[in-house]
Amino acid sequence: MPKGKPNKRYTPEFKIKVVETMHREKLIKYVCLTFRASLPAILRKTDDKADKIAENKAP
Repeated sequence: MPKGKPNKRYTPEFKIKVVETMHREKLIKYVCLTFRASLPAILRKTDDKADKIAENKAP
């Protein structure tokens, strides 16, 4: 990491608070449904990248 830039990673304590809040406000189902809807698109992108890498390595 370049000098002068603070470390912007989330702490484990913060992550736990976020998940607890999501459970309390019943947002977990919404997040899961959103992730499921976007999962095929994510997989397609990774498949496309793998295909491009394979094409570049082929003689």
